[in-house]
Amino acid sequence: MPDVIICTHVFAAQMVDELKKQQKTRRYRDHRHCYRLHAPPVLEDVPRVQYIVTASELLTYRCVQRGIPEDRILPFGIPVHPKFNEKLSREDAAAQLGIDPKMKTILLMGGSMGHADHVKNIESLSQIGTPFQFLCWYAATNKKMLYHVEQFASHYQGSCRIYPYGFVHNVEVMMSASDCIVSKPGGLTVSEALAKNLPMLLFDPIPGHEERNVDFLVNNGMAALITKHFPIDEAVYELFCNPVRL
Repeated sequence: MPDVIICTHVFAAQMVDELKKQQKTRRYRDHRHCYRLHAPPVLEDVPRVQYIVTASELLTYRCVQRGIPEDRILPFGIPVHPKFNEKLSREDAAAQLGIDPKMKTILLMGGSMGHADHVKNIESLSQIGTPFQFLCWYAATNKKMLYHVEQFASHYQGSCRIYPYGFVHNVEVMMSASDCIVSKPGGLTVSEALAKNLPMLLFDPIPGHEERNVDFLVNNGMAALITKHFPIDEAVYELFCNPVRL
């Protein structure tokens, strides 16, 4: 029997809570870490978990309002790789990637579940009239969308530059070279972007936890949400027209 159990997912925390309820554990501390920028409703359902690690001290108020004792709340934040906290100049990052450090650069990220039609996004953004550099990153399992971007880039004749990437180990360099990121609001991705002080334009949140991530980020002035009424070209145009906000 372990002395300490660290749960990195809500289902694990629920199972450990049930084990404690049935007195099937000897002794342990359970540091519940939530990979989200909000306090999910299930936290009230694990009263036997000793500590709850949250993504921000700004969540403490909400947790207390929902009946969770403050001495159980540890606002340690979401852990990201230390390399996202390392200072890297835009010029050095661009040199590592072989791109123009003076050209406006947008990092377009697509996850592993087929989200993000970046061909459509690039076509839309190209209509703004600004010569952008697009760094298009896709997860290793999203080869279909990567192929579509590569095919589009090979025939593209406009003033923008398109750089498709599959799985890489230098996302932190891509973030340092970019002016903003267009991504789904997954907890780890947005935490890495926050560590890099990178403005976020978010799209298609998964109902539930990602919608709450959007609420937290938008309401704290750290991101904007792309919708059918506020499309990507308008979001990017407004952001780059406002240097203070950017």
